[in-house]
Amino acid sequence: MVAVLTGLMVGSLRKVWPWKETVKTLVDARGKVIPVVQANMLPPRLDQQVLWAVLLMALGFAAVYFLDRPGRWKKRAGA
Repeated sequence: MVAVLTGLMVGSLRKVWPWKETVKTLVDARGKVIPVVQANMLPPRLDQQVLWAVLLMALGFAAVYFLDRPGRWKKRAGA
């Protein structure tokens, strides 16, 4: 189950990646520009947006790690 959930999360990274370059667009009947093809790219420079992304990633990792610790303690105690 953990492998399936990990696969879903890793697979979704392509869609939620924040740095994209629009390759092809269409204009609908109302005149709105719709991106059709987008390519993921690395951030162009180390700026505030990249630092926030790394900080939030570390915060998420720390939250999972520290929320899992009480479960490990119970397992060691035989509960």
